[in-house]
Amino acid sequence: MKYKTLLAFALVAALGFTTCSVFAEELGAKPVNQENTEVLFGDLNDNDKVVELEDGGFLYGEATVTDENDPTFEPVEYNSFDDPNSITVKDAKKIIQEGSASNFARGSNVPDSSTKTLTLKPNSHYQSSEFSGTGWRFGGYFFKASSGSGTYLRWTSYKDAGRIGNYSEAVGTKNGSLQGTVIEKNQTQYVSRGGSGMIYYTYSPLQGTYYYVVNI
Repeated sequence: MKYKTLLAFALVAALGFTTCSVFAEELGAKPVNQENTEVLFGDLNDNDKVVELEDGGFLYGEATVTDENDPTFEPVEYNSFDDPNSITVKDAKKIIQEGSASNFARGSNVPDSSTKTLTLKPNSHYQSSEFSGTGWRFGGYFFKASSGSGTYLRWTSYKDAGRIGNYSEAVGTKNGSLQGTVIEKNQTQYVSRGGSGMIYYTYSPLQGTYYYVVNI
């Protein structure tokens, strides 16, 4: 397993870095394997409407972007059902498959640069842009479920394995202490951090690795 081989790396790296404590324990959700099915946009139909976000990912449904680290940031509301910039899932798949520069974000190598949180309303889906590069790569947003819809989100990692963690777990992992919930390739899990934002990260991913997260 890929992350078993990373344990030695983590132990060595931990000698030279300061680690952060784990904020919350995983809440016991069990994984559901998906038989190596690599798909775009989960079970959405080609005619469903999605809107491209600033990190190159696509949103189906309603969500709000906030930035708790920037008091001057005005929350941004997205609604793919009536956004004039929405496109069909079919067209979004073409953008992803063509690997356009705007979509191929490759991921950040430090979690600190991902300061924005995307709060998903019920039945809202997010399809990430693709990852490449070496070392730890982090997604463009932290994710939460909207108030009143619980704290669990459903995550799937495609083409390669990944991890889901809150800010402390992401920083701790970057600094050499492996933390967060492991999601194997083509595996789906419900993950919660008790209302804290969660971020996806992966180590030296296969080019084209991506994740899918749903509030359902």
